[in-house]
Amino acid sequence: MSRGRRIQVAVGLGLVVALVGLGLWRRNVLIVERAQARAATARARTHLESTRQKIASTIATARGIEADARRDHDEAESLTAVAEGLAGEIRGVEQQRDDAAVSAWYSGAQIGSLRECLAGVNRALNQISVGDTASGNALTAVRSSCRAVGA
Repeated sequence: MSRGRRIQVAVGLGLVVALVGLGLWRRNVLIVERAQARAATARARTHLESTRQKIASTIATARGIEADARRDHDEAESLTAVAEGLAGEIRGVEQQRDDAAVSAWYSGAQIGSLRECLAGVNRALNQISVGDTASGNALTAVRSSCRAVGA
């Protein structure tokens, strides 16, 4: 073989060796990257599953809180209805109290008028019994009191 040919073969062989070496190096890099990608995927899946469990737990907690809030709201509405009923009853009792106070005042006024009327009639009867002619004046003096009580 000629010397030029040997150089070409040597250069070709060197290139082949270099390309094979480069290919092996690249293969190792890809294997490492693939292993890293698989590990990252496994970590991501684990994290995703953990996140899913936390979400499920949070949803269950939120549903429980919502149910508690609904019960509290229903109880508040019930208590509001009871309070409104009591307020209505209190208004009724206050009205009855006010009516009783007015009635008592009116009755007190009537009792006073009745006493005055009876006292005047009693005076007039006493005057009549002793033969006093001024008994008509005694009755005239208490006429308005007697009319106030319906007598």
